[in-house]
Amino acid sequence: GVDPAARRLMWNVISAVSTTMQQCSVMLTTHNMEEAEALCSRIGIMVGGRLRCIGSNQHLKARYGRGYQLELRMEPPSEEVVGTMIRDWRLSEMLEAHTMPGICTKMGRSDYWARLVGAMGEGSEDQAEVSSGGAGTGGGEEGRSIREAIERDGLVPARLFIQWWLLEERNDKLREFLLQHFSGAVLLERHGRKLRWHLPSVESLSSAFKLFEVAKQDLKLEDYGISQTSLEQIFNGFADESGGSAGGAGNLLAAASASASAAAAAAAPAPSSGAAARSGSTVAAAAAAAPAPTTVEAQTA
Repeated sequence: GVDPAARRLMWNVISAVSTTMQQCSVMLTTHNMEEAEALCSRIGIMVGGRLRCIGSNQHLKARYGRGYQLELRMEPPSEEVVGTMIRDWRLSEMLEAHTMPGICTKMGRSDYWARLVGAMGEGSEDQAEVSSGGAGTGGGEEGRSIREAIERDGLVPARLFIQWWLLEERNDKLREFLLQHFSGAVLLERHGRKLRWHLPSVESLSSAFKLFEVAKQDLKLEDYGISQTSLEQIFNGFADESGGSAGGAGNLLAAASASASAAAAAAAPAPSSGAAARSGSTVAAAAAAAPAPTTVEAQTA
């Protein structure tokens, strides 16, 4: 590998030679999909020594992309709302851990306590966030703070508990909204108030944005964004399809780096007999777990 400054320098050189000056065609072999997107106008993905697809970045995303990625951030609970709930629930300033299951049950959400207890037994915070298959169990930063307080001295600030409660309610409401309007939506990760969902099917981006814009205030969303499946995810998807021989996407990526690496091809429409024959283009082919570097070179040249 190279440091970021040297990498940027090489990117500039390749771009200048192939795109700006149009002096020659360049074939780039890489397993870095970010590099492929930045430099290449035509991209090919190889799996097991076979070229599985080729085309522009947008073409591959449109044809092989599996839905959309939704990234959003929820609004933090206001101090006024938190204070009102503490008074209405008649909570003391500090809550003893043994009273919290009763509070959850009294408010009709005994499952909230189960989420906290379940997250305590998870191997990591990230696992806890998505272990319920989409509901999110960790409770973000507030949930982690509550667990730490319980394990430390058994006392939890009421204000922290209410903040966590409100965020869990908003998360549940968001989940119901997404499952209602986007069948098969799955929570991929949650970090505090930030969440990332996979939307397998979207009628149109305009209708999706309109839907979120109308519901933004009700769902307490601070901001949100919808994007196509990334090139990296498409590459991993192809790798997963042949995971039997390499043990999954992680091993395939490692095999690609060690033996053949992924390649990205960029260029103006290249001739079928060899993309490198066209002047003023950058060409690459992405390879996952090809037999050997020499094999990849022979097939991508």
